[in-house]
Amino acid sequence: MGFPIKSNIFNAGSPSQRYFARFPIQVAILFKPNDTSFTEYLKAEFAGLDRNTGENLAFFAVLDPPDEWLQEHYNSRWWQTYQQTAGRSSFTTNERPLMLEIARLFGLPWHSLPAIVVSTNLWQVEHVSCPTSSKHLDIQLNELARLPKIYGVPNIGHIVTTLEAICGDQVDYHPPNESSRERLRTFYNILNTFAPERGLEGTDYRYELGRQLDVVENSLDLLRRNSRFQQFEEPDFAEIGSVDAVIEDVAGRLIAPASVAARVLQDLQNSVELPELLHDESAAMIETSLLVGSFLENLAENSLGGLGPLGRRQPQGGYGQNPARRRTNQMLDIDFTPSAQGAWKAFELEVNLSMIQAARAARDIAMPTYFTLYDPALPPQRGTVETGRRRSRVITVDINQLDWSDRSSGRHRFISLGDALYLVRAMIDSPKENLDLVIQKAIGKSLPERVLDAWEEIFRVRNRGSHVHRLDRQDYERVLELALAPDVLRPLLKIKDAILQGRIL
Repeated sequence: MGFPIKSNIFNAGSPSQRYFARFPIQVAILFKPNDTSFTEYLKAEFAGLDRNTGENLAFFAVLDPPDEWLQEHYNSRWWQTYQQTAGRSSFTTNERPLMLEIARLFGLPWHSLPAIVVSTNLWQVEHVSCPTSSKHLDIQLNELARLPKIYGVPNIGHIVTTLEAICGDQVDYHPPNESSRERLRTFYNILNTFAPERGLEGTDYRYELGRQLDVVENSLDLLRRNSRFQQFEEPDFAEIGSVDAVIEDVAGRLIAPASVAARVLQDLQNSVELPELLHDESAAMIETSLLVGSFLENLAENSLGGLGPLGRRQPQGGYGQNPARRRTNQMLDIDFTPSAQGAWKAFELEVNLSMIQAARAARDIAMPTYFTLYDPALPPQRGTVETGRRRSRVITVDINQLDWSDRSSGRHRFISLGDALYLVRAMIDSPKENLDLVIQKAIGKSLPERVLDAWEEIFRVRNRGSHVHRLDRQDYERVLELALAPDVLRPLLKIKDAILQGRIL
């Protein structure tokens, strides 16, 4: 049977969890909102899939379907059952920041969607994940629905074996994780605080928000205290990954409360017109940056409809001995690092999809055949680029290394923002390299210095926010401005498009 997840099945012992526990197999379906082929298939086949899977399997859309989906199914059995057991949410699968965060909490990168998350008890967050598609979903669900008929009470191993027979080595097992379960529980709890008739103050929203702000502040402070690097020094890859993971996680904590606030205060979220060639994941990151950034701006200005933040969040140094000294428009001391993160990660992604692919083409990797993909035939030395020296050691960047965190995808490991900058400068400046020629073929000229200058500024702000001190509102707005500046972003998008269209040969 099919249900959107409105009621919070991650609350231990809740009525909704007890209801769904009667299904021996539970499947969450995650997909990109603009994946037209898959969403149209799911829209057309939802009722049929519901009927075929029956009482042996419950499959979920992790948020409500868009209204246009529901208009055709208001009188269907699955919709009536869903209304009676789970109610209806105000948050739909059309909202990319929410879908991006849900996928992350289930351990799935955006590029792997659409995918299914399968479990015998999804609320324990022990699950198996694998890709799906309009050609595979019905097969996957029907085969999974057969397991209770064969085994009575199937276990996670039965699920793995079944999916591997369909998906091959793309099946990933995720063990039980109390931290992930708590994050999902909190995520849906916060979304469920939205009550238009009561506003923000009439629910548990303030309590949930306060808890998330505490974790965000403490996590970022600890990150910076433990940092061993100077303001503008690029650390090694392991440190970059650790730092980015912390900031991504704290940004994720603010997506649900920001989404609820945007519903209550409908003018909360700023919007921009995103370029047509912007990658879908980049767009999701930018929308997340705007959502969280606008939320923090309103929180800093104490303008969330009368919802005052916690008292200790005052400007650095406080208001002095006399609280009355506080000006009406005085900003509270809010760390904008979580909002800036989405913008610099989007820029980093677009750099990898353009400049790094151009660099790989300049080192004889066939494009677009191996666009973002590992080329097994390339000699290791051709994939290694020297970018400088540190403490008498040669620093190199590997532009053709298999992504060990996602081996089944065949992708190469993407390059961090700083390493990518050093690599591009080194290759452009070297007369032995062909990168400048590749760029000229793509855009008709060499890469504008403006792009490199903006790239370096974004990198420096990222390093300050990661290792030195909190970012203020101006830092966030500056990173967003640079990441979306037409004279910065347009050359990258043109290079990416030229590579994909095979125009650099």
